[in-house]
Amino acid sequence: MPNPSRTPSAVPQTILSWDSSARNPPLHLAQRRRLERCGTRVSAVGYEARPVAVDPIRRGVWATLRVEVVRSEDGAVVGSYERNYPSLLRTFFPFARGGREFALYSTDYTATRVMELPSCVDLGGEERSPGGFCPVEYFVPTDADSGDALDVGFVAGCIWGDDSSWKLQALNLSRVEEGCLARDERFGYVELPDKASLSDVLVVRRHDSSADFGGYWVEVEASLKFQLDTGEQLRSYDV
Repeated sequence: MPNPSRTPSAVPQTILSWDSSARNPPLHLAQRRRLERCGTRVSAVGYEARPVAVDPIRRGVWATLRVEVVRSEDGAVVGSYERNYPSLLRTFFPFARGGREFALYSTDYTATRVMELPSCVDLGGEERSPGGFCPVEYFVPTDADSGDALDVGFVAGCIWGDDSSWKLQALNLSRVEEGCLARDERFGYVELPDKASLSDVLVVRRHDSSADFGGYWVEVEASLKFQLDTGEQLRSYDV
């Protein structure tokens, strides 16, 4: 279950557009330059998700958050959607691929989906699941040369009903133009630091041309806990 109390209230945002209601400023210039030196940069796709109203809570039902999608350059509302959770968190991230614009977003708190921009048409993605991975933030690195999003994005969140610590998982975006995305745990069990934005804990770098590996690699700042007397690694639900 997403825990709004863990949402960063004054840390750098990972996109040029941002949710003003969450008081999160755009990514600092120094962080943008650091990403560009690593061969990636922040998406220049200028849209933001703006919560405009929350329906009254009915007995046994969470409030529905109404969200407008706003074009940053002129403030025009290009579409809207509803989310079945009373907080937006950081569940909207615009990016570009192949000359088209998209956004990762979450209408259901247990699922990640993709919309086309500026039409705001839902292209597909995960379906609601009682044991789904509840997203709280997205991050999509962009190639510094082409401006296109990479094939892999990131999602922070937790499994419904677990210890509510945020974990890191990957999103396969290689077929996002078709409305297909797949989430996986290729990094294993990774707990993220409290109150940290993904832009603070992830750095995606391009391999040097002389390296044995091609493509990109990612550096992750994780939260590790250990039993002091034995050195046994612990998870959040152990402490």
